[in-house]
Amino acid sequence: MIKSVILTVLLSISVVFADSFSEFKKITELSYLYKMQINESYVYLKKIMSKGHLLTARDIKLISSEV
Repeated sequence: MIKSVILTVLLSISVVFADSFSEFKKITELSYLYKMQINESYVYLKKIMSKGHLLTARDIKLISSEV
């Protein structure tokens, strides 16, 4: 009886852990994608600004767009 209760508790904990890990993995992957997008935008805007060019409407939209 005690073994079956312990097994049930362990199984439910493992399901919660698996869900949490899956959620963590998804958030980590999204974080990486956002980091790459921000880095690409930074490099592009730094290049534009260093050449003394004015920002275009596209550039301003890129800066102000929400993720």
